[in-house]
This record gives sequence, structure tokens and C-alpha cells, in this order.
Amino acid sequence: MAVLTGVLEAAGGAVREEELAKVLEARFELLSPAEYTTLYADDGALIDSATGQEHGTVPVEAETVAGEIWADMSPQERKLLSFLEDDPAEVSVLLGLGRRQTSAIMDALRQKLMLALTAAGSDPREVAAALLRRSSEPP
Repeated sequence: MAVLTGVLEAAGGAVREEELAKVLEARFELLSPAEYTTLYADDGALIDSATGQEHGTVPVEAETVAGEIWADMSPQERKLLSFLEDDPAEVSVLLGLGRRQTSAIMDALRQKLMLALTAAGSDPREVAAALLRRSSEPP
């Protein structure tokens, strides 16, 4: 409570719940550090998972988990999925929003995906690859 009270006093007013949660997470190290794996090779091709599986042979579990995550994503998040590694200033044009708002949306999507991929129980790389394949398909 002392940390939250300190944050509210320092802010001098209302603070969004998400921001308070981020402060608590950072202060008490509640989440393990994010682990990132490049999904694209230098030539832009999608990298297969560490097991060396070819496209089309992704385990059914990864496809199922990817389908569940995809269903929970908004159309805006689906559109952003392929652009998470890009500069928010460039992506803001795609969304028609300001750079800061786009950056906040991208950060929230990264966090949402990190939580979903680590909680899924299957190989996060395979699920992420399945999500990226879905995002490259026409709607």
C-alpha cells in the first residue's frame, strides 16, 4: 500500500490501473524478464521452430493455442501483430493514431502476448509462428 500511495502522491492525481500494476511489477519483480526470439531470418522468411519442423507440420496444440489467442485479439491488435518490431512512429500511420498512443498499444500487445504465450503450456515459438502465419493471411 505504501508503494501505491507513493505513486498516487507523486502523480498528484488519478493513475490508470495498468500503470499501477506496472509499478508493482517493476518494484517487486513479479514477472520474469521477457525472452525474445527473432521470428524472421535476415531475408524476411519466417524461421521455423528450434525443432526444425517445416511449415504445415506445427503440432496441433500450437495451432489450437494460437487460435485461442487470435480469437481474444481485437482487429487492431491483429493488424499490429506483424509490426511489433517496427518503430511506433511508422506504425502510427497504419493505425491513424499518434506515435505515443500507438506505442502504448504496441507495448500492451507485447505484454498480452508474453503472458498468453508463457501461460499456454506449449512451445511459445511454435505458437508465435502460428500467430504470425495467421496475421499474414488475408482476412
